[in-house]
Amino acid sequence: MKKPIWLLAVVPVLLVACGGDDPKSAAADALVLPGDAELDSRSVEYKCDDGRSIAVQYLNKGDNRLAVVPVSDSSTLVFANVISGSGARYAAGQYIWWSKGPEATLYKEWMGGEPVNGVVCKEK
Repeated sequence: MKKPIWLLAVVPVLLVACGGDDPKSAAADALVLPGDAELDSRSVEYKCDDGRSIAVQYLNKGDNRLAVVPVSDSSTLVFANVISGSGARYAAGQYIWWSKGPEATLYKEWMGGEPVNGVVCKEK
């Protein structure tokens, strides 16, 4: 059964994220997801082909599967898991974060309804 993406619009999610690579900035994260299931959270460090190193936080609780991905040096987005034929595929706005094994690809461009020109990232 397909899980509608619009479900995230009604899920009370509060995310406050401050920080970046600036050591002067204080990081504060708070995430509230409904349900009694235990939150499974893990952070994975990646080295990307564009030279950036990023840390992606994966958050799983009940039917909610999220990834917090820095899409640029100044922007971090919360991605929701969507249907994938292979691997784990997450979407946020125009972006797709698609992971499979120790590799993941960040797509922000589209052609013919498909993501193209992704940046490949490998687990450190």
